[in-house]
Amino acid sequence: MRKSVFLEVLIAFLGVSLLTEGPSARAGVKEKNDLRQIGLFYKTFEVEFGKPPKALPEFLDYIKRDAPALHKALAGGKYVLVLGKKVGANQVLAYEKKPDNKGFHAVVRGDQSVTTLKRKGLKEALKK
Repeated sequence: MRKSVFLEVLIAFLGVSLLTEGPSARAGVKEKNDLRQIGLFYKTFEVEFGKPPKALPEFLDYIKRDAPALHKALAGGKYVLVLGKKVGANQVLAYEKKPDNKGFHAVVRGDQSVTTLKRKGLKEALKK
């Protein structure tokens, strides 16, 4: 197997398709995983209670036992969660508060896909 094919298969297996994601590859693996987990907990919360969380403490209490590191990151302000409204598949559900060194914020959408947006794109996406 050629090295490039092997690396592409390995990268795809790890869920970090750096070769095809373009700007979204700028988000670190940890941040992407954190945001994907936030998305999954958010949707689970919605299913369990029939509504999205209205306040951050409510969501933090929900994830505290199962995801203490994620709880700490959200409580510490590393990520911002959209609260009090149902989030559609293409809408931003949560995002990384501080952009990377190229100005991109990692974001998770309602369908749990993780991408990156520049500040202007993030502001536009949050208006929807």
